[in-house]
Amino acid sequence: MLVFCTVSIAMKKLNFYLLIGITFFGMVSLRCSKTQNESTVNTNFTKLDSLTDRYLEMRDSMFKAWNIIIMDENKKFKAMHSVVHELMYSGQEDKGELVDLEHRLNELHLTELEPETLENPDQLEEYDFAVNSLVTEVISLGESHSTFSYNQTLQKLIEDIRVRDQRVEMNRANYDSITSAFNQLLINNKSMLKAIDHTDSLTVRPLFGSVPE
Repeated sequence: MLVFCTVSIAMKKLNFYLLIGITFFGMVSLRCSKTQNESTVNTNFTKLDSLTDRYLEMRDSMFKAWNIIIMDENKKFKAMHSVVHELMYSGQEDKGELVDLEHRLNELHLTELEPETLENPDQLEEYDFAVNSLVTEVISLGESHSTFSYNQTLQKLIEDIRVRDQRVEMNRANYDSITSAFNQLLINNKSMLKAIDHTDSLTVRPLFGSVPE
């Protein structure tokens, strides 16, 4: 009878220790699972934060690059207008020819470049041809004017036109480089970027050098 009681007590102790062990391992497993889940969530948040910063930074860089293009273009047109006005004031040129030139400058300036223009290579080519023709005509008229050799105003205006016109290719190449990287970011992370930008702006942008399909 004593032996039976001893065995019974031993079994109860064993069951008690087993229960404690199972509970302990269960708590450890639960804690590990919770830690892993928290780690996954934190990793996802960190990745999203990093992607958000990169997306916003690249988008801002793209907008700035485009604004530089437009700023130079506008200042080039302004300088061409000023040359025409300077020639008008001199009274030595055919006023009708200058008025026609002023009209063409105004008309072309109204067709200011937009990012959407790049989707149509023919439209961009027509714009460039028209601008280049006007630049050549204005510079030729200014430099052939009888006062050009000592008229510092004309000289500075012509130089400004020439410098800004020479920067066109560089500005466009810079925009293409930034925009191409931005497009690749969109392609590689579009699903995650939808959580960042809920607008319809998550589409690749056209380039000066090529039009993405």
